[in-house]
Amino acid sequence: AEYMGGVERNYLESHRWLTKAAESGHVGAQNGLALMFSEGKGIPQNDEMALKWWTYAAEKGHVDAQTSLGWCFDLGKGVQQNDQAAVVWYKKAVDQGDSIAQRNLAWMFAEGRGVSQDDKEASRLLLLSSEQGNVTAQVNLGFMYFNARGVNQDQGRACQWWHKAAAAEDEVGQSNLGLSYMQLKELRNEMEGVRWLRSAAERGNVTGAYEEISFLFVGE
Repeated sequence: AEYMGGVERNYLESHRWLTKAAESGHVGAQNGLALMFSEGKGIPQNDEMALKWWTYAAEKGHVDAQTSLGWCFDLGKGVQQNDQAAVVWYKKAVDQGDSIAQRNLAWMFAEGRGVSQDDKEASRLLLLSSEQGNVTAQVNLGFMYFNARGVNQDQGRACQWWHKAAAAEDEVGQSNLGLSYMQLKELRNEMEGVRWLRSAAERGNVTGAYEEISFLFVGE
C-alpha cells in the first residue's frame, strides 16, 4: 500500500471497488479497471481483461478508452493486431479532440497503415496534437517540416517545434535542435548546439552524446 495525503492507497482495494462500479456500468470505472489490468498495478497484468473493459467504455464514448482500444488493435495487445480497427477507434477519439489519438492516427496516415498513405493528413493531425502540447507530436511535426512531408519545407519552423519539445525535456527534440544549431547555416550557434546536445546526452540520447563528443574533441 502507498500513502498520499494521509489516505492509504491500496491497489487491491481499488481493484475491488472499481470492479463493482465497472460491473454496474460506470464508464470511468471501466476505463480505470482496464488501465489497472494493462499496467498490472496490484493485480496480475492481463491484456485480454484490459481490452474487455476498454471496449465497454469505448463503446459508451469514453475518449481515453477509445484511444486505448485503438492502441490495443494497433500493437496487438490482448487481440489480434488489426490496423483497420485501430484506425476506427483512433478516429472516434480524434473526433473528441484527443491529442494522443491525433498523434497515433497521424502515424497511421504517414505509414499508410489501415488507411491510404497521406502525408498531408498526417501533418494536419500532428499540428492539432502539437498545439495541445503533445511532445512526441511536436518532434514528429518538426520532422515533417524539415523533410517536406505533407507541408512545404521549412527548417525554421521545424526547429520551432523541436524547441518546444526540447523545452519539455524531450531528448529527441533536444538532439534534433542541437544538431540544427550545429549544422544549419542560418541557425549556426555552436554554444546552443552543444547545450542541447549535452542535455539530450544526459537523458541517454546516443546521437546527442556522439555529436557533442565529436564537436568537443574534433572541432569543425
